[in-house]
Amino acid sequence: MPKSAHFIVRKTAFNLAVYRSFKYFLVIAVIVNCVALAFYDYSLHPDLNRNRLISRINYGFTFIYTLEMILRIVVQGLVFHEKAYVRNFWHINDLIVVVSGYIEMIVSPEKNIGLRLIRVIFRPIKLAN
Repeated sequence: MPKSAHFIVRKTAFNLAVYRSFKYFLVIAVIVNCVALAFYDYSLHPDLNRNRLISRINYGFTFIYTLEMILRIVVQGLVFHEKAYVRNFWHINDLIVVVSGYIEMIVSPEKNIGLRLIRVIFRPIKLAN
């Protein structure tokens, strides 16, 4: 990619990342996602239709969090810059949420309560950021 095109992509990503409405959208997404996770049925006789719907909703939120992560990596760099993505505790928390979301998609959500527990714990922490 030519240097000027790289700059345009990075500048656009930066403008979106600092856009106030984008930040509010992410906060609302985290709150709604936490509420959805609270309605997941872990009982011995779960409501499978409700759980399937919540799992599908979680796919959407995982996609949103992935876009946020990619955006921040484009803006800040991944490792080598002083303010790189993985040098920040909050971003590592986001990375855990995203990776656990994809693992949960691969491994059946109904069978993997441990991953869901990780996501339930780490997602609200995103609000502190």
